Amino acid sequence: MRFSAREDIEVPVADVFAALADFDGLVRMALRRGILVERLDRLPAPSVGMRWAIAGRYRGKLRHVTAELRVLVPGESLALRMTGGGFEADVDIDVLALSRMRTRLRTDLELRPRSIGARLLMPTLRLGRKTALRRYQAGLRSFAHRLEMRHMVRRA
Repeated sequence: MRFSAREDIEVPVADVFAALADFDGLVRMALRRGILVERLDRLPAPSVGMRWAIAGRYRGKLRHVTAELRVLVPGESLALRMTGGGFEADVDIDVLALSRMRTRLRTDLELRPRSIGARLLMPTLRLGRKTALRRYQAGLRSFAHRLEMRHMVRRA
């Protein structure tokens, strides 16, 4: 199952990518939302091979996911692979400069079942696809809005 979303942001491309590649800031954001994140690697700087163990409640159950940074092209794109709960997900994030002060943020999430239990869950997920896609797009919109507000405050 694939989810795609894009959002145009009134922030320069370098600032958008810097926010996406600020993994420590993203970990702090997750911790504020009650998601436990533990870094599994010892890499000194953001680079391919970074790994995290993530645990959080979803639909009343504690879920565990491992995420690994697979691609990091500074100023352009990054890709993550997440595994857990019988699923494997690839997340591709691209940024594109539309103008000096406008950036397009595009994300693709591809979810694949890797166990029999996950395969049995796929039809249920497909039934709720529209709702899940709306939530996915709303999350991206919220992230973009926070970036715009942060950028406006810095410029003032």
